[in-house]
Amino acid sequence: PGGAGRGGPPRRGFNAPRNVDVRLEVVSENPTADAQRLIGDFMRRCYRRNVEPQQIERFTTLFDQQYQLGYGFANSMLAVYTTVLASPAFL
Repeated sequence: PGGAGRGGPPRRGFNAPRNVDVRLEVVSENPTADAQRLIGDFMRRCYRRNVEPQQIERFTTLFDQQYQLGYGFANSMLAVYTTVLASPAFL
């Protein structure tokens, strides 16, 4: 299983969706720091409580994996947001 059959490289770890076509790209001078800030804010709003730094780091790792695979900032963030919304802590 992975993304190879869907036109992308195989994924390891998280099963991030690849069926979203982003028509714009976000340019960031420090993508990991920007992603970490956005992820923390998103999680606090979704969970309606404070989140532990370790929780944010888990999803920042997903962002880094996707970004390093070449999916760009916007698609990598969409993968994170989707995974946060599907996580047991949210559901």
